[in-house]
Amino acid sequence: MVVPAELRKRYGIGVGDEVVWTVENEEVKADFRKKPGLGNTVSLGHGGKKEASAVELKKRIQRGEI
Repeated sequence: MVVPAELRKRYGIGVGDEVVWTVENEEVKADFRKKPGLGNTVSLGHGGKKEASAVELKKRIQRGEI
């Protein structure tokens, strides 16, 4: 899907961000959700436990644990 440059700039929409479509009262609405950044992904692995390696984080993400 192509999002016009004006909207991307105004709302900070970037490559990989998700679009969630909803219909309310016969109006179609788009909600843009930021994809998790590296900082968010790395922090997911800690959870008060020992540090996780990148490989372990990837496995946990693929298994749907994170």
